[in-house]
Amino acid sequence: MPRWTRVVRAIFAGGLALGIAANTEAFAAPTPTPTAPPSSVSRQALPGQTVPAAALAQATALGATDPAAELELAVTLVPRNAQQLQTLLQQVNDPRSPSYQKYLTRQQFAAQFGADQSTVDAVTAFLLAQGLRVTHVAPNNLLLNVVGPTANVQRAFQVQLQNYSLNGRTVHAATNNPSVPASLAGAIQGVQGLDNVSQVRPFFERSPQRAQVGSGPGGGYTPAELKTAYDINPLPSGTGQSVALVEFDGYRPSDIAQFASTYSLGSTSLTDHLVDGATNTPAGDALEAELDIEVVAGIAPAAAQHVYIAPNTPTGRVDLYSAIVNDNVAKVISSSWGLCEQLESPSILQATHTLLSQGAVQGQAFFVASGDSGAYSCNNNPFSGDPPAVVYPASDPAAIGVGGTRLTTGGGGAYGSESVWSCSSCAGSDPHGLGGGGGLSVVFARPDYQAGPGVINQYSNGMREVPDVSADADPSTGYSVYCTVAVAGCTGFGWLSVGGTSAAAPLWAAISAVTNQYLAGRGKSGIGNGNVVLYQLLNFAQPYPAYHDIRVGNNLLYPATSGYDLASGIGTPDAFNLARDVAALAVPPPITTLSGPVRLMDTRTMGGPIGTGQTRCFPVGGIAGIPSDAGAVVLNVTAVGYGTQGWLSVFPNGQAVPGTSTLNFDPSEYAMANSSIMALGAGGQVCVNVGTINSAAGSSQVILDATGYLSALALAQMPMLAAPQRVVDTRSTGGAIGTGQSRCFTVAGVAGVPADAAAVVLNVTAVGYGTRGWLSVYPNGQGVPATSTVNFDTSEYAIANGTIMRVGSGGQVCVNVGTINAAPGSSQAILDVTGYVTSAGLASLAMLSSPQRVTDTRSSGGAIGTGQSRCFTMAGVAGIPSNAAAVIVNVTAVGYGTQGWLSVYPNGQAVPATSTLNFDPSEYAMANSSIMALGAGGQICVNVGTINSAPGSSQVILDAVGYLTP
Repeated sequence: MPRWTRVVRAIFAGGLALGIAANTEAFAAPTPTPTAPPSSVSRQALPGQTVPAAALAQATALGATDPAAELELAVTLVPRNAQQLQTLLQQVNDPRSPSYQKYLTRQQFAAQFGADQSTVDAVTAFLLAQGLRVTHVAPNNLLLNVVGPTANVQRAFQVQLQNYSLNGRTVHAATNNPSVPASLAGAIQGVQGLDNVSQVRPFFERSPQRAQVGSGPGGGYTPAELKTAYDINPLPSGTGQSVALVEFDGYRPSDIAQFASTYSLGSTSLTDHLVDGATNTPAGDALEAELDIEVVAGIAPAAAQHVYIAPNTPTGRVDLYSAIVNDNVAKVISSSWGLCEQLESPSILQATHTLLSQGAVQGQAFFVASGDSGAYSCNNNPFSGDPPAVVYPASDPAAIGVGGTRLTTGGGGAYGSESVWSCSSCAGSDPHGLGGGGGLSVVFARPDYQAGPGVINQYSNGMREVPDVSADADPSTGYSVYCTVAVAGCTGFGWLSVGGTSAAAPLWAAISAVTNQYLAGRGKSGIGNGNVVLYQLLNFAQPYPAYHDIRVGNNLLYPATSGYDLASGIGTPDAFNLARDVAALAVPPPITTLSGPVRLMDTRTMGGPIGTGQTRCFPVGGIAGIPSDAGAVVLNVTAVGYGTQGWLSVFPNGQAVPGTSTLNFDPSEYAMANSSIMALGAGGQVCVNVGTINSAAGSSQVILDATGYLSALALAQMPMLAAPQRVVDTRSTGGAIGTGQSRCFTVAGVAGVPADAAAVVLNVTAVGYGTRGWLSVYPNGQGVPATSTVNFDTSEYAIANGTIMRVGSGGQVCVNVGTINAAPGSSQAILDVTGYVTSAGLASLAMLSSPQRVTDTRSSGGAIGTGQSRCFTMAGVAGIPSNAAAVIVNVTAVGYGTQGWLSVYPNGQAVPATSTLNFDPSEYAMANSSIMALGAGGQICVNVGTINSAPGSSQVILDAVGYLTP
């Protein structure tokens, strides 16, 4: 079975020129006599391979499939390093990552993520031994094309195939999941072609009346009018760019030539890629292919178009996407075909997602129509209650779903207004009506990049949201196209007006092609896979408004709102603004620091103390400068007014109380503080639980101060765990660490922290000590630093401090115990983790190789008196660059003789009504971490306060562990 042939055409305004070049790749081997696998061979079923029951609900069984009938299969293999592939997907599109825009070639992808050759050989040997022919191995080593009689297929995979009559077609499907020898089960992802039930549908729509907009010969908008409306005219024409089109029907080259001639577009370069024996023979859905080609030609006339045509079968679809990503000749792809998610088998979804992910890390952007059935993309298929649904592959996280609007223009095509496209009376075959597809996936979780105003809404449930963007799709405000194929849709008359999200997807693809040329002319890389950059323009203020925010209408269920919505996504393009914004894209660091610390909550003035065993939740998102859609908050948590020993546990609202503590309190201290970076839970809230030793009766007042936050998008660089997790407790494993000793602990690859995490967000607790001392935490492989992380004293039963620490060799951090005057002693150590920093995050949230002491007033400057402030230079010292925007610093108070506190703040700001740490004479030293914006001169300031302004002072130590760049 040849994979594809390639036919090159150049369509000229004045006529048609044809040139043909064949490129056939095949791998063939002798066909041995089929043998049944030995009965002693252990087998393992491959789940998710059968057709969803709903897809056959209206089918009539006809009996067993003819055992002699030839089947064409695509056996897909499990990619190596699947987790690293998802990490790379994020990194190559993140301006803060060292891997930004370092897209892979096909060969590099195969080397990193393709199955190794021994696996391919083992699978091939198994298939050949069963009497099947392996006709092609994809260059990525993840797909084998296989041909053979039904009898041999059934024997090889131990399945039974059944024929059915479905909507006038005779189809076949497996009645059970296939199985393979257990030795291959970990290598084979799926077997496509055991059924030919599902067919994707095109999303073009004709209006029953002639379109009343535009000046096109058949009604509808002309290319010039669309370019004016969407501000495309200042951009180039697509020279040097390529666009690939996904098609399951052919087109008539003479129609394309007529379209180009009418609108004076010059030549249209077309190359046909015929997959799995398909031919460019226009049939029932020829209008789709011609619409796609003509829209791209109208917007990007100089771009080369690569038209991939395959049979409309599961095998054909997978092979087509495999050809596109393995050819890797086009960086922009348009697909106007899809199917309700619930009607695709998990196997097809998984195989296609792997291929789209390959394209994404190669810098290919897939613009996919989101469907024309509004929120009901399964339309009249038999699902109980006819639930809302979305279209695949528009719902794939590696694709860009394109929804539909109704565009109104003024004179000459000037942009007027837009609303969401929907028409409840335009039912046709869709009982709810027509409209731009959108809603919530039931398969894919919402990816990290999909964040911003409106993304978290009343309908959100943690799943992928569709669409991402939109453009004109209402057939009554359609596109002027030319088609003479005498089939449904074209009707053979030539000029007509066509809409549907089938038109919106190639429009976005063409805009991306001319944008890529614009960027190349300025020495910039292209938009890459598109997903991340489109949401970055939504999330971060840019010089020019890149989108028209659609706020009117609905898609038969979901309303248009300000910002993102499930009816129109981010909005429609202002193409020139979008291109200029991408060229100058600026993305803030993972942590956005506030101009100074702010108090969020103080139960002493609101709500009263929290009792033992009780939890109280507090709103954080949407107050005090923290946006309502923030993903996490940088907190300073203070306990005060307690009368017993205990702790506070801080956690996201909606999670169970974790088996961790944030800070420990003891009556010997009047107040205790600790820093924490905590994910925001339901309602943008964090919760605080009070625990006491032996559940003794008691309570604590709680103060929450904030110094910064993480946007939902920033969580891609600094993900927060769903809830804090305990990773080390030497009381139960390993025992206490003695004076002068170090012990190293694995923190990467455990408790939800990936093995390739670059740094971890830790809470470090010392307990069970009998003398005064400190814990120093540092990356494994570094020397013990001349810094301390947390200080302990016998007056306190336990003491904690939060820190962000670079992960050292072996994914480990080390803890060293020091004591005053090296007195004999020891300490137990507890490590709780709340999040981690990816390697991409280190591009702007940089961790020093080891903690560094910046200031110690005991040796320089002397103590700071009550009510006084002193400022210290942090930028340009101790490895912190002069352009640092903020610093991650551990602040220690020592040498005080009264009760009080230190307030740390950016130079140039007023002393805030907050505290960073509290000190008490019962403790010889107190420490707390802070992430603080740098003020004037790259400095932070420290103010000393005392209870009732009593005379006193404090020495101050500042240790740096990292910094944030602009």
